[in-house]
Order: sequence, then structure tokens, then C-alpha cells
Amino acid sequence: MIASKRRQGTLFCSRATGILSGNAKLDTKLVLVAGVILAAVVGFAVFRPTLPTRSVMSKPLVTRGLGERLFSSKTSYESSWVIETCELPSCDLVLQSRMYSKRCKTEEAKWPLLVTGTPRSATQYIAKELSAYGLEIANDWVPRPSADGTSSWIFAVEDEESFGPEKADGYKFRQVLHQLRQPLASLSSICAPPELDRHEQIAFLRRHISLNSSYVKDNNKALLGLEFWVEWHEFLDKVSTLSIRVLLAHFF
Repeated sequence: MIASKRRQGTLFCSRATGILSGNAKLDTKLVLVAGVILAAVVGFAVFRPTLPTRSVMSKPLVTRGLGERLFSSKTSYESSWVIETCELPSCDLVLQSRMYSKRCKTEEAKWPLLVTGTPRSATQYIAKELSAYGLEIANDWVPRPSADGTSSWIFAVEDEESFGPEKADGYKFRQVLHQLRQPLASLSSICAPPELDRHEQIAFLRRHISLNSSYVKDNNKALLGLEFWVEWHEFLDKVSTLSIRVLLAHFF
């Protein structure tokens, strides 16, 4: 079972952000809806009575636009009206990932979907599930993504010397789906061999996250795994288009 969690976002806000980033297509219905909403907001701004206001900072959004994440939201409450402003991730962050962005002038999007997380976060499981529904989804251990994309923790970051056999040749994915598994289950698997025992894997991780424990002789494997898990997911949370959590999945 897969749970998708959306917090304090709106579909209109997400679509508007997708259009601004260049990752969504304008259609007639959306333009009409946007026009009606804009007219209502302008009318309210002109004719509304003066009311006391208060502002709060909302939690980071998990609802994202069609192509890029809504990184944060400032929400103002004025009577019963809620006004949201959406901010996109910086281009520095986007360029470290494999997400397509016209705004940040990345390479073109060659595949529709990338599902990514950490090792042992059920990326191969979700590849099998999506394939069962008719999508062509590859995984970390094949040479190239399939027609619909890939499910790969390694592809979370842009790296010409990517760890593992799968290569993307600099091309991007139109949507990046951030996948999590129950943390303790994921961490216990990460700490088991062969994860974090391979020198080439550690070298790959050091190029993208601090992983301070890896520089300590005879390091604590549990601490190393925890640092990896937290830092990798922190990066993905900033740039991915949607987060999902895999629950009650059986692995064989």
C-alpha cells in the first residue's frame, strides 16, 4: 500500500507554479479558471472592508507543481480569505538533481518519471508494481532507464560518474517522485552488508553529502547509515515534486 501525503497546498497554486517553471502546458480551461479567480481577488482587494490581520508561516509543503516543488509557503489570514505565495527551489539545487527545469535551463527531459529515495527504500519494489500496471520502469541495475523512466536511489543526484551501471547521459526526468519507507526498516537494511561497505559507493556519496562519519577510522556503521539516510532525504525533500511513503510492502 502506498500513502501519499499532501500538506497545505492547493491544486491551483501547484498548476500556476508549474506554468511559471515552464513544465506545464497552458490550456483554455485553466486560463478561464485563473481569470475568474484573479477577478475575484482583485474585486475583493478593491471593495473589502478594513479588517485586522495576522500572518503565520506554514510548514514546508509536500504538494508540488507540475514539474517543480513548492518549496515553502507563507499564508496570510484576512477574515476568511487565505492567500498563498509559492517559492520554487533554487536553480543551484535543481542542477544538482536530475529534475528537468526550463527555468533553470537544464538538459531536456528524456523520460517522464524518476522514483528515488535511499537504498532499501523499496525502489525496486515500486518498479515492479508500476510495471505490473503497464508502465515501462527500469531500476538501478540496468544500463538505461526504460521508456517511462526508472526507479533508482542513485539517480537522486546528477553525477557523470554515477555509482552503478545505469546511466542517463546528462538527460533529465520531467517528474521526480521522492519515496520513503518506514525509517527503522530502511535503516536496518542500509546498515547490513553490502550497503556502505563498498569504497566506490562511499566516494559517490561524499561528492553530494557531508557523510562526516565516513572519514572516521573504524566508524560506527549505524551512525554512518543514519547520516546518509537523513542527508539524502533532506536533499530530495527540497527538490522532488511529490513525496510518498511505502507501507506494508512485503519484500521477498
